Amino acid sequence: MGFVGNVGDTPKGATVLIFDHEHREQERYTNILLSPPDWTNTYYDKREKQEKMDQIVDVPHFVDSKQVGLIQLSDFMCFFLRKHIELQLELVQPAYADEKEKVANWTKLILDRSIPQSNILMKRGRCECAELFYKYIPEPLK
Repeated sequence: MGFVGNVGDTPKGATVLIFDHEHREQERYTNILLSPPDWTNTYYDKREKQEKMDQIVDVPHFVDSKQVGLIQLSDFMCFFLRKHIELQLELVQPAYADEKEKVANWTKLILDRSIPQSNILMKRGRCECAELFYKYIPEPLK
């Protein structure tokens, strides 16, 4: 799980990526951000003279979630999103009578306070990259 956020005095849109310490993925995340594939250009509206991923302030930071509250919060929210998907797609059975409804309500609270889906999952006019993201997002989150 990770946290993406703006940083203090950096220009608007400048972003720091903070991930739970994931030894197996650390090098892969760093490499893809330092040398992003060309297919990301259209998704991020890269202009001709603009560097790829120029809104990323630094290489990703990997931290122990036990020591960083925002990573714990990210893990907590992702647990409910995953649980919502599993319940809605009937991959798991509810553990109690109104679990499906409660988790759906909590998920709505999380999504209502997140980046609007229209900024992430365009309904039409998607470039190849956006189409790939749209194709693989679980239906309950669309």
